Amino acid sequence: MKSNEDIQTMILKRQFDGVRYACIERISHNRLDGQAWAFLGTALVGLQRAQTARLCFERAWLFDPLSADLEKACHQAAELPPGRDDERVKKLLQVPKSTVSANILTKNSESTIYNCLSALQNAVDEIVVVDTGSTDNTIEIVQSFGIQVHHFDWVEDFSKARNFALSLSSCDWVLAVDSDEFLVTPDVPAVREVAGLYADCPWNPIVLCIQLNYVSGRVTPNGPARMFRNDGRTVWTRRIHEIPTSVEDSASPDVRRPLVRIRFNHFGYDPATIDTKAKCERNLELLFRDLNDHPNDARTLFYIGREHAGLGQRDEALHYLTLAKANMSPDEEVYFRSEMQEILAYLKAAETTS
Repeated sequence: MKSNEDIQTMILKRQFDGVRYACIERISHNRLDGQAWAFLGTALVGLQRAQTARLCFERAWLFDPLSADLEKACHQAAELPPGRDDERVKKLLQVPKSTVSANILTKNSESTIYNCLSALQNAVDEIVVVDTGSTDNTIEIVQSFGIQVHHFDWVEDFSKARNFALSLSSCDWVLAVDSDEFLVTPDVPAVREVAGLYADCPWNPIVLCIQLNYVSGRVTPNGPARMFRNDGRTVWTRRIHEIPTSVEDSASPDVRRPLVRIRFNHFGYDPATIDTKAKCERNLELLFRDLNDHPNDARTLFYIGREHAGLGQRDEALHYLTLAKANMSPDEEVYFRSEMQEILAYLKAAETTS
């Protein structure tokens, strides 16, 4: 099969038919080959088949959601004359059917739950809502969608509530959604697409989505693990900032965590919409319990630092962020780098203005 370097050389020589065949061969062996999908889109633009090219760029962007170049390529292909369809490529683009259950935890979410459910309706096959003690109109709003509300006594542990929701889910995949998150409309088809594309992986895919956090006019992206196969191989762990975790042998877990283009707008830390002080204080209480169970855990230390930053407690925030960085694995450094830089910049700016 042709390497990336081989195909790039062919593109420079405008050998678009050859690029097309090389990419089809690679994708036939691995439909998760995002680079081959991007090359195929370029070849189809060169062959004046822009409509099919756009679909290829969208597939590549699904696998590389932070790529501004792929997003631009999608838009540019959409503006070109569509040209004739490439039936062989369109067949390659087809995705096996796989069903998805959305799991949502609620408590006094009346201001956000309607928009949360509205955004999900066409994206999933089942919505499982677990309420942990609402006293407002949350339950009535959920029921107005024809969705049953399941009740779970709050025990200061988000994982236990999420695992209860998981036990009620009947679809092939589970997608966890917060009640103050709204799926971005263009990504509605991506949910089932991801489920179908990763359905028969020999390894255990725990999929990272993109959370776009809106706080005081700033947007900070995050990549939480939210989607996995409902096959008993994965459960939720940690009291707060819970994570899907493989139940297989921890010494050699066959797990991969791909980041995909399933985006959620999130307003859960915006002081314009919630009581951030109360939320941060609640989070800190649960985080310190987790830290007691997992001393020197970089993930927990980072979130403790973040909550202190949210409370304006600069010295405490810097202390725990420094401890977090000292205990991070290389993968954790990559995962938290962007948000760490954002928080440190915020703390520096706050110090300058104080």
